[in-house]
Amino acid sequence: MEYKKMKEEHGFTLVELMVAVAILSLVLAGIYDMYINQIRAYVNQDRAITMQQNAKGAMFILEKEIRTMGCDPFGALYSVIVSPILQANANSIQFTSDLTGGETDLIDNDGDGNVDEPDERRFSDGDVNDLNENITYSLMDFDGNGITDLVRTDLNAPAPLNTPQLVAENIELLNFIYYNNASPPVILDDTGTGTINPSPVGNMANIDSIQITLIARTAAIEERYDNTRVYEIDLPNGVVFAPDNNAARPGVQMFMRGAPNDDPRGDSRRMLITKRIKIRN
Repeated sequence: MEYKKMKEEHGFTLVELMVAVAILSLVLAGIYDMYINQIRAYVNQDRAITMQQNAKGAMFILEKEIRTMGCDPFGALYSVIVSPILQANANSIQFTSDLTGGETDLIDNDGDGNVDEPDERRFSDGDVNDLNENITYSLMDFDGNGITDLVRTDLNAPAPLNTPQLVAENIELLNFIYYNNASPPVILDDTGTGTINPSPVGNMANIDSIQITLIARTAAIEERYDNTRVYEIDLPNGVVFAPDNNAARPGVQMFMRGAPNDDPRGDSRRMLITKRIKIRN
């Protein structure tokens, strides 16, 4: 019987296997790094979207409520020297409005023949002692994460609801600038710090419009990102305003971000949003 001589078979050498493993490791490392970068980008984008929603939501609420300040259907609460604004500071504001209370004013407000029904609450009653009629907006670290938040206090609410309530998280700056109705408008500042004093000594009753500025930030830092931007807002044409804490050029107010970043890992994203609101009442 004849046996065919088997051909000599060659396998992979150890060097070849090591080279293949090294190449495969490099490919896998690149894929893993790309995956991690995509996850990081997604997380950062999600945080930025949350920040934008916080800023826009906060401005929407502020604008809506400030536009209704001074609501006085009976014309008995305010005058040329009595303002609906009780405190006008650079970083906080307190104001009143006669919005509700018709359910306890002994008047048939809706003309249905019945007095003081629950659905008459939407009618004013000639005072500012009801819920949501004496409001303060300010900043505080509501959740204790080291970043200030926008809070709203209803001073007419029963305890414990008459304490600051969270409106928007991670609002690093809240600023109010108060204008009169001159042309061009004049920034009112009775103290040199942006605070307006009550009339007739101060200019409280002369406030015609309010410019609100917010700077929101992400709660977490973004790795390998350093935010060195100077945030600016445009002022009305002709206005020149230079705050004490920052140099400013005519028509622009400049806000530096918070404490200098000393975290080697990165920094937070920030967003500035500003709006000037004319007081209607």
